[in-house]
Amino acid sequence: LKQLIALKIDTGDWTQQEHRGLSRTCSFYLEDDECRNSKHDTDASIPLQISSNFAPVSSAEHYQTMNSENKLDMQSKIAENRGSNTLDDRFTPGQITKLSDDNRRITLLLKELNAVAESNKKLQDKLSEKERELEVLKLDTELQEKAVEAKIAEKATVVVEEVYHAQKERDAAVMARLRLANEERDEALVRAKQLEQAFEGLENINPEENDMTLQELLNRINNADTRRAIDKNGDLIVDRIHKSRERKKKITAEEINAVIEERDAALERCKRLEQELHLLKEQNQAMANNMKHLTTENNQGRALKLSHLGHLVEFNN
Repeated sequence: LKQLIALKIDTGDWTQQEHRGLSRTCSFYLEDDECRNSKHDTDASIPLQISSNFAPVSSAEHYQTMNSENKLDMQSKIAENRGSNTLDDRFTPGQITKLSDDNRRITLLLKELNAVAESNKKLQDKLSEKERELEVLKLDTELQEKAVEAKIAEKATVVVEEVYHAQKERDAAVMARLRLANEERDEALVRAKQLEQAFEGLENINPEENDMTLQELLNRINNADTRRAIDKNGDLIVDRIHKSRERKKKITAEEINAVIEERDAALERCKRLEQELHLLKEQNQAMANNMKHLTTENNQGRALKLSHLGHLVEFNN
């Protein structure tokens, strides 16, 4: 009987039938002991006390019903034992002493059972409190995660706005360069017109000779009668050829210089564009690194919170 009670105390698994059987057994031993010592009136309450000691394990209604049933069984057994004791004495004094010791042990075991039930109740209350704390911690963690996500979204919005402004500034710079290139082209056209006008001015240096073409000069040489006239017209032809060559050389040199200047300006613009492109790439890379850093920090924060929450759950369990 003691082993059975100890096993049920350890496992905490009590059924209504087991409670009833234990109560009846205890009642039987107590009633026999009482009948032998003729103390039925004083010891009749012991089975009720035994039954009531099981109350912390189950609900109140269940044990009230069980106590009433045990009381009826006890009364019937007392009546049976009283009748049987008048006819036959089945127990020796040693057995009666052993039954008394068993009754005392059962009483102690029931007290220990009550203490274990009380301790179990305290542990359940503590577990409920820890579960409430865990729920509060989960809510706080969710709120912190939402706050972090909102902060990341805000930072992402700021980064997008910065990228948008940088794009607008780059577009404005490209348009400014295009306008500058158009202005330089217009200036080059103006210089070309000025060179053309200068060329026309060079042709009009000697109006008297400009009126005559080379063919006319050749005709004058053919029609000349003297050597002096031939030399004069020949000198005019040679001078006209030299001036024409000089003008062509000058125009060619100016055109080459204009082309070289345009080439240098184009190379300078290309260098500036390459530098700005490199700067924009560095800015984009920096923004990408910032976004990656923010994402890494967010993931690390979430992992740390989840780890902390897991430790708390393990600790509560």
